[in-house]
Amino acid sequence: MWKSSDRLISIDMRSSVEVLLLGSLHNVDAHIPYRGGDMDEWSELYRAYSNPVNNLFLLSVNELLMEHGLNRNSSIRLIASSYRRGIMAANILLVAGYGNVIVELGGERDDPPAAVVEETDGDSDCSWNGRLYWTNSEAGRMGGWLH
Repeated sequence: MWKSSDRLISIDMRSSVEVLLLGSLHNVDAHIPYRGGDMDEWSELYRAYSNPVNNLFLLSVNELLMEHGLNRNSSIRLIASSYRRGIMAANILLVAGYGNVIVELGGERDDPPAAVVEETDGDSDCSWNGRLYWTNSEAGRMGGWLH
């Protein structure tokens, strides 16, 4: 359950490739990718490059909290570009004993995270990539393709 706390840590959990291509976020404490690895391994099964789960994700989050003098009761904001990835990472943290985790999609906002993600009937601001700066700007459009 989300509890408001002034002891908040923000983690950009996008893959290293996303950060490389789209840039880093200015409102985060660390970049700890949930998925990602060597992009030189091709999977014939999935017909895509391998994108394994980062086995050091939980350990890296633990170390980051210790560096900031925080504990498992502190608020953690995970910033992801994929709702599915964000929920999977949040579940790992919840199982490990972190009870104050929220997932924010995109992360270009500077205001505090919302405690509840409300579903709407297709409003682009609440879609999985609705808050990403390139989704709603002309600068991010590449031949009509978003994201």
